[in-house]
Amino acid sequence: MSRGRALGGLAAALLVLLGAAQLIRRPFLNNPPVVPAMLLQTHVQVPADVDSILRRACYDCHSNETRWPLYARVAPVSWLVARDVTGARSDLNFSEWGTDPEREPTPGQRLGGICSDLRKGIMPPRSYLLMHRGARVSPAQVERICQWTTTARQQLQR
Repeated sequence: MSRGRALGGLAAALLVLLGAAQLIRRPFLNNPPVVPAMLLQTHVQVPADVDSILRRACYDCHSNETRWPLYARVAPVSWLVARDVTGARSDLNFSEWGTDPEREPTPGQRLGGICSDLRKGIMPPRSYLLMHRGARVSPAQVERICQWTTTARQQLQR
């Protein structure tokens, strides 16, 4: 068997598997409703420049305003994207901020985590940046967000 035929057979098998994967139940890619009383902006002042950075770099995963790209509708990528967004929303959701004192982490801790994760380079994740170059956050933008989180934490303590 020639090498070309073997590669052709492998490609055909991969296409069949990809096609079959489309028949498996795909995740429901939805955005829960945005409730104004629960928004971050309802609880703390968010300057326009910070809001713009957060929306560009964070909101696709960390809000109920996810823009689902076309590739997120194709298995197996859809499974990975849905899992990542669900996990991100459970960690931090700008659309479900609230001020429930029983919730951990507290709003102040969540704000501190935003700054910390940006400074460490944990967020936005590299895997996300591969497909979303516009989500990159410059060092100056990281410092601006950290400056804001400090101010916002002080607002919450009053």
